Amino acid sequence: MNVETLRYYERRGLLPAPERTPSGHRRYDEETVRFVREIKDAQAVGFTLTEIAECVCDAAPVRRRRRCGRGWQRRSTRSTDASRR
Repeated sequence: MNVETLRYYERRGLLPAPERTPSGHRRYDEETVRFVREIKDAQAVGFTLTEIAECVCDAAPVRRRRRCGRGWQRRSTRSTDASRR
């Protein structure tokens, strides 16, 4: 993933500011890495970053991925069903 993409996600509020190494490099934890993958998966099935951001902002931090994930799954299923027609 491009570093500019990660910075953009930070500016949009999708990702928190990461920890930094002493030399200033960003250091992402495993949870953030998984979440970035979920963002990309959601985009792959048709969600916009605005829709993803709304889902993230509306959900409690602990439940954020589960709640959004179900919606992404439903959209993915609809996209697959539509392509079979």
